[in-house]
Amino acid sequence: MTTLSTTTAPVATLTEKELWAQFLSTTIQTSIKVGSATLKGEIDPNCSLITTGAYGWIGDFTEYVADQLSKTDSPAEELDTLIEDLKGYLLDLDFLRGKFAEVKHTAIIMPEEPDEETCSPEEHRAWQRAANEAEANPRYRAIAEDEREAA
Repeated sequence: MTTLSTTTAPVATLTEKELWAQFLSTTIQTSIKVGSATLKGEIDPNCSLITTGAYGWIGDFTEYVADQLSKTDSPAEELDTLIEDLKGYLLDLDFLRGKFAEVKHTAIIMPEEPDEETCSPEEHRAWQRAANEAEANPRYRAIAEDEREAA
């Protein structure tokens, strides 16, 4: 009679939080194929997470994110929440950028283009210079009260 016995090493179990901490201490190997060449690199997840100074004022935010992720027991869920919050905020910023571009386009002060049939070539050149100057150094008219509500 044969008796089979196996010994197994205890399985290391980690919480998600502990796994996250280990992940932050790893190095991610990257490679990008450009034509026949392959460019290889390394990314430190912790450095990618905390980019103090790399994005100006947002460095404080990255420290906040790293701090939040170090405190939570479910970093994946926290990352999802942070990402969705950021996406929403970025959509708001993009919307505002678009609306501001519309306001700028409407409010820019440009010299009125002369009628080409009735103006002299010299008048047209003067207008062109003034229009170029207005585009290079734009000035804007104030937004009227009724336009503020429409914006």
